Amino acid sequence: MRTRTACALALGLTLLPAAAHAWSQKMLISAAVHRHEFDQVELTNQGCSLTVVLRFDAPESAYDAKEAARNYYRFRARLDFPDYDVETVIFSNDRPGRRNIRYVHDTSGQGCWAKQSPKLGGVRVEGCRRKNCKVPEFD
Repeated sequence: MRTRTACALALGLTLLPAAAHAWSQKMLISAAVHRHEFDQVELTNQGCSLTVVLRFDAPESAYDAKEAARNYYRFRARLDFPDYDVETVIFSNDRPGRRNIRYVHDTSGQGCWAKQSPKLGGVRVEGCRRKNCKVPEFD
């Protein structure tokens, strides 16, 4: 019994430094694009990778056009940190309801800054309507 406890303790101490770099943030936001309400962002890291989960509501009224092509939206988000900006890939939505997108950004080419738990300054969202529309660039 004593051996198992010692091994578990040693293993726990070995894993502690790796876990010390893990962090997460959850933030309420307010961004509306084409009546879609983006209201929360969750950030976590694993090493140099930053995982972004962006949550939003897609209203029924935005998907009731008689022309089916108008019931399709494309979006992109930009997260502003003190020294870096992260843009998600373009993501689409074609039906109403509660939605979330998940995006992973590798910061290893930028000095692995995701390990440092940077504070999120803000979130911007741009969007357009129709399958082949061009999502506006960020200023």
